[in-house]
Amino acid sequence: MHLALTHQLFVDDVVLFGSGTMDEWTFYKHSLDLLCNASGMCISLIKSSFLYKDVDDDTRRGISIVLTLKMDHIDGGFHYLGYHLKPLGYGVNDWRWIIKIFEKINSHRYFRLLSLGGRLILIRSVLAGMPIYWFYLEKIPKTILKYLRQRILSFLWGNYVQGKCIHLVDWKTLSRPYEYGGWNIKNLEWFGMALQRKIFWVVLEGTSIWSSVIKTKYLKNLSLEDWSRKKHFTVKGTSIFWNGFIITLSWLNIKLG
Repeated sequence: MHLALTHQLFVDDVVLFGSGTMDEWTFYKHSLDLLCNASGMCISLIKSSFLYKDVDDDTRRGISIVLTLKMDHIDGGFHYLGYHLKPLGYGVNDWRWIIKIFEKINSHRYFRLLSLGGRLILIRSVLAGMPIYWFYLEKIPKTILKYLRQRILSFLWGNYVQGKCIHLVDWKTLSRPYEYGGWNIKNLEWFGMALQRKIFWVVLEGTSIWSSVIKTKYLKNLSLEDWSRKKHFTVKGTSIFWNGFIITLSWLNIKLG
């Protein structure tokens, strides 16, 4: 089975894939011009870029003239839907951006006026919910999750910038559901594990284009039972998403055959 992707769309965020030839990207530019003329919209040149790999200098210069976009090597990665996609491995420092967002909310002067109940609502609806989308993509390092939990507790009990504050309820109680006597704040680590198990099963059992791409690339069109009998699940050039799936597999403790 051969799969070839030409584009990825999410509302107005578009990724176009190509082989890096002048003819191809000249045609792409013509198609984009037709879309802009018909819709009245225009491409944001500031937010857009051309990412290349194994494209010679002359072709790259020609494409840059046609597209009038900044040129970057794919190894540096790019941002799509707020996520920094890159072909190389992810480390703790790659998640510092989410800490900055937490700290920005934590230090906002207006939030200091909220009551304990108001801060609890904000935590459940915003702070604890922020990492959910990223849990579908990758296993967030425990170091980052520990820090986020600390910031949630500091925000809840009023420790915004410096100093210490007494925590009136322990984390185990805070993260329990209401029906079990808790405060219904998400345990980020456990919730992340649940979401990654879910997406792993959706991908392997689904029939979407994404499922087909994943199964073609990594399962080599084997059945789940045959693939699970292999001793080595990783392959060269494994994406961060697949690495997250492999970790999920160990959590599921699949014993097939």
